Amino acid sequence: MNLDLSQDQIDQLTVEAAKVALEQGADAVGAYASTYAMILGFIDPAAAVMLTLLKSPDSTLNAITAAQMATKLELLDANVRDIAIWLVGAYMVGVTAGPSRSSCRILINRRAMVSKPSVSRMGRKSR
Repeated sequence: MNLDLSQDQIDQLTVEAAKVALEQGADAVGAYASTYAMILGFIDPAAAVMLTLLKSPDSTLNAITAAQMATKLELLDANVRDIAIWLVGAYMVGVTAGPSRSSCRILINRRAMVSKPSVSRMGRKSR
């Protein structure tokens, strides 16, 4: 299954992106986090709400929420799940700094390695 956005959803994203560019500048770090959250909300509104909990300074709450979100995303169709996971990673990298940002990148990279075989620069699959 693929994710197809409705024209209304595309219009909402266009307005949000223009608003972000005007208020924060198109090149600001994390400027499009709200846009990523909006797209995730189109896929699964509850997962988008969980994003706000992942920004908590409480690392225990973050771990619990991350586990709940992972369980929730695993139920999605594989193609849509990969999109959702990328959106969560892009959002978190945009809105966090320091160890949280690094941890997010590590988790997203680890998830990508597990879900897809890696290919070397020579075009051969690695073992």
